[in-house]
Amino acid sequence: MDRFMVHLKNKSFVPKDNRLLIKRALDLCSDIKVAIRDARVSKKYIQYDISLDKNDLDKFIRNVEPISELAIARHIKDEKTTKEQYIKDGIFYFNEERFWEAHEAWEGAWRMCTGQEKLLLQGIILIAVAFAHYQRFSNSVCIGMMGRALTKIGESSGIYHNIDVDMMKDKAQAIRATKEIITFKV
Repeated sequence: MDRFMVHLKNKSFVPKDNRLLIKRALDLCSDIKVAIRDARVSKKYIQYDISLDKNDLDKFIRNVEPISELAIARHIKDEKTTKEQYIKDGIFYFNEERFWEAHEAWEGAWRMCTGQEKLLLQGIILIAVAFAHYQRFSNSVCIGMMGRALTKIGESSGIYHNIDVDMMKDKAQAIRATKEIITFKV
């Protein structure tokens, strides 16, 4: 079975709808063998993290059309690239509110880092993962992870590969203090 991220256009769903969206997709796809790992809801997308035979992908997309129309379908493969490209990809996914994909891209770069850079990147990754939890309506997990992220980022500051570390720290601290989760772009 192959893993895919299937992004449907989101017209009205919110993170608390994630369980309903999983159930609905499973009901609509009862005629194919599919494992739905998760559904995350952003302002732009309903993001299904699925595993199925790649020959069934088109059928899955047709079957879930009553939920919404396809925006993007991406085959998740372990692709090797440079640290800079992983970071650039992570920024793109983060700014598209595709936080789980941002986390996976940045994790590729993280494996190539050492020392303080590795800790900084781990903190950035934790912010992406926190927002992925928010998209699943796991708000308390999101808020808690912001604290872990800030600990990893520590005293790091400035710009890291076009990522404003100070801004990220300020936003994460505000989320922890107010308990109000507001996503942002890097």
